[in-house]
Amino acid sequence: MRAGHTITALYEVRPTADAVEDYNRRLGTVKLRWTDAATGENRELGHNITMADLAPGFGATDARFQQDVLVAEYAEILRRSVRADQADDGLDELALQVAISRNSFPGMTMWPSSSIW
Repeated sequence: MRAGHTITALYEVRPTADAVEDYNRRLGTVKLRWTDAATGENRELGHNITMADLAPGFGATDARFQQDVLVAEYAEILRRSVRADQADDGLDELALQVAISRNSFPGMTMWPSSSIW
């Protein structure tokens, strides 16, 4: 990685029943480490994640996040990963979510134009 590059990391979080009941219970910690390009100084930032930090559902998330998730899920399906086999929703559900998300990106032409989309 060089200055100006970004990374998107997606992690699926499946909270336990206890976590759902207690919105302030810590689910985990996110830690970021980087070197400041201007000073060369190593920096670190950490933040505890709770249920209160999560969106109440997929539809409540940012449209760009939805697109990233849908592309990642489609990649999992294409490579026939164990993760895709365990998905609660199949390709039909993914296609529906793409169609819904597509409305959030007017004018975008990157979406496939096959009959399932």
